[in-house]
Amino acid sequence: MLGQQVGAAMQYLHVLPGMHAIQFMVNAGEVRPMSRTALGQVLLSCKSNSEIRAIVRRNNAEAPKVSPNFRETAFMQEVEAIRQRGYSETKGLTTPGVSTIGMLVPPLGRHSLLAIGVGGPIERIEPKRLQIIDAMRRWLGNIS
Repeated sequence: MLGQQVGAAMQYLHVLPGMHAIQFMVNAGEVRPMSRTALGQVLLSCKSNSEIRAIVRRNNAEAPKVSPNFRETAFMQEVEAIRQRGYSETKGLTTPGVSTIGMLVPPLGRHSLLAIGVGGPIERIEPKRLQIIDAMRRWLGNIS
């Protein structure tokens, strides 16, 4: 997946489907709250803490009643962890049973920040998690 920030949301720009018969699909053009997606969270990690808090508050205010609100303090701790490790993970946060790992694309001139992600069922992602992270880092290192 490739995505960028649009207001307080993350928009998927391009999505490559998996090769498995059973998939969880997100479509190009789809928009989701930044704080609820791996790509959005890694994009948020580049912002100031006050900007992040404002976006989290907006995402919480706009969330459907069934969606749990994020506690700002816990979310800010997670953002700090994302900053330190260089990637985000949702592990069922956006869609139950689905995990996505997100990383920043190195800045390309004056273009807006982009993020990439690899996602799928947790039981498929978790056993290969470290391999996926390593492959993403190598690929991103080649384009920087």
